[in-house]
Amino acid sequence: MKILVFSDTHGRTEKMRSVILANKYDAGLVIHLGDCFTDVVEIRNDFPEIAFLGVAGNCDRVFSEDYPFSNSVTLEGTTLFFTHGHQYSVSTSLSALVFAAKSKKASVALFGHTHVPFYEEQSGVMLFNPGSLERPRDGLPGAYGIITLRKNEKPVFEIKRVKGG
Repeated sequence: MKILVFSDTHGRTEKMRSVILANKYDAGLVIHLGDCFTDVVEIRNDFPEIAFLGVAGNCDRVFSEDYPFSNSVTLEGTTLFFTHGHQYSVSTSLSALVFAAKSKKASVALFGHTHVPFYEEQSGVMLFNPGSLERPRDGLPGAYGIITLRKNEKPVFEIKRVKGG
């Protein structure tokens, strides 16, 4: 299963829509990690063949039970915990995020908030941040993530860059 992961799109959907369109035949799921989950609400009906999940971030001013501050899902035998990250202080330390993922029995923790791509294993949890598609803070083009899950195999994580971001 191929999962597209976005974060921190902040009301701009054009690049996200283009990435989804380019991957719509092999992506089964889109996860948006907040800031602004309403971007997913805006475009998900354009792609009825793809499932969408997401969480709210610190810039999301509207509450929705469909987009809580954190969530988890098990796919292909892998449990993913996902959150925006601000509630776990990911800008200063990832230890609270690792603890939260372990409490959900997740081997993967997805987060955003920093606008900088990141992936690393810590204490048995794979931490993955796709960066920001629209407002990168690392001086490089905007980014998104791809996760490939296969039953009984380790997940594969990729950071992809887009032009003009």
